[in-house]
Amino acid sequence: IVDSGTSLITGPSTAIAHIAHSVGAKRGFTGQYTFHCSRVGDVPDLEFKIDGKVWTVPGEDLVIQAGDTCLFALMAMDMPHGAPKWILGDVF
Repeated sequence: IVDSGTSLITGPSTAIAHIAHSVGAKRGFTGQYTFHCSRVGDVPDLEFKIDGKVWTVPGEDLVIQAGDTCLFALMAMDMPHGAPKWILGDVF
């Protein structure tokens, strides 16, 4: 589901944890992932395949930087059975 009212990209917790780990992001007590801002340039592009078409989100768009804090713009959210598995927010 695409939702421009949602700031982050949300997805299943196992998938988000795997992606976050791959860029060195650490999960905080709020459930959001952060990483050292010196690694911003190392964040690779993320691709979503929707109905056979590949959509690419540039790595630099997956980072929200506020001062010395860099927030990874993906967040885990496990949805109930039958609900959309991913929400593609403003970052998308």
